[in-house]
Amino acid sequence: MHVCVRAIACTVISLVFWDGAVAASEPCTADQNKNYVTNVGWIQEDFVQVPQIDGTPIILNPHPNPASLRHFRLRVSATNPMPKDWRLTFYDVGIQQPLQTMSPKDFADRTSFWSRRFEGGEGQAILDTRDAAALPFLKITGAIMVAKDARVPYYSVQDRAALKWQCLSCPRLDAHKNICDAEPIKCTKSSIKERRRGQSVGMMMMFGANAAWTCSGFLVSSSLFLTNWHCGGARVDQAQSFWDNDSLRNLVVDFSWDGDELSNEYGWSGEPMQPGQNVITNRDKDYAIFRIKPLQQSIGLPPVVKIKQGNSVTDGMPIHIIHHPLGRVKYLTEQNCSIDTASYPSWFDKTSGVDFLHQCDTEGGSSGAPVFNQDGYVLGVHHSGYTQDSSGQCDGKNKAVKIDNILNDLPAEVRTEILASQP
Repeated sequence: MHVCVRAIACTVISLVFWDGAVAASEPCTADQNKNYVTNVGWIQEDFVQVPQIDGTPIILNPHPNPASLRHFRLRVSATNPMPKDWRLTFYDVGIQQPLQTMSPKDFADRTSFWSRRFEGGEGQAILDTRDAAALPFLKITGAIMVAKDARVPYYSVQDRAALKWQCLSCPRLDAHKNICDAEPIKCTKSSIKERRRGQSVGMMMMFGANAAWTCSGFLVSSSLFLTNWHCGGARVDQAQSFWDNDSLRNLVVDFSWDGDELSNEYGWSGEPMQPGQNVITNRDKDYAIFRIKPLQQSIGLPPVVKIKQGNSVTDGMPIHIIHHPLGRVKYLTEQNCSIDTASYPSWFDKTSGVDFLHQCDTEGGSSGAPVFNQDGYVLGVHHSGYTQDSSGQCDGKNKAVKIDNILNDLPAEVRTEILASQP
């Protein structure tokens, strides 16, 4: 199934069609439509494979042209009864290294589980069980796939012919290196301070019943991750299902999505923010904050961004944004990047002074990215691209929520935790 809806601050990825239907087909989206969605993936529901009980490897290639894929993940579903002792191991086809192992404990409180990322377009899996008489109890029931290349819709950039962004670091992997080398501003222009700030920024991928999407976000304490509210679901008109437990269990935050060969992936910790509330959100201020824990810790805890209350936000102030446009590696937007209007109404309620406007190139997937001042402090959270004004004209401005308005909206104990986490 291919779910594709209009996007504002994020984008849609499809494996086959990279045309106007992939993301916003217009340079502006009417604000009154409120289709601020973040679809970034395609789940292939008809990809079904059954691991063999006798331990025979099965080849995993969900797309007919594996060379076109950047990576893919697989959904594994289990049925009862199942053996008490079994293990499903995923392997990389190229180097024959185990990527992930699943066992009965992974299905203790769920019937399906998403695999980790397979780089490229192929992998393999082997099922080991001591119960030779076991019926087929595991099935691979879907795949989420991300292609190497996308046609950029350019709905949040100032000049399509001269993009003012760059890869934050110079990737080592060819798939990312080729994209970064093609940018007008080269990755070598990023400073070491900016690269360190980028370590706090992660790409969040979420999976729903029939869609997948990515956003940006950042670490505000050793376990608190801040992103946009609208990143919690695929369609704003289905907002009642945003940030549900299934989506939380399957989300992945990758702090090392910068073209290297390392892994620094986190997931939802399972710990509620408050009794009966797993995520603290505000739709109008467009933020969501929740606790995360490492899925596979290999390069250490990411640093926390610098935040303090009361930083000035003024017209014309130079700023920079670190983000994941189009689900790509970390990008830095610094050139021609400044605050346009320091005070702007909120998204839904139109409350004065909640947002500010900026003129910094962003794209789909940039939602939830931190906006920094020149001293490296977070001023706001990017959440929207160009919209139509009351006269139907494109405003040509991006939007961010002021960080003070988010902090002041949080419960006192959460705000204290964030400010106490400052280095």
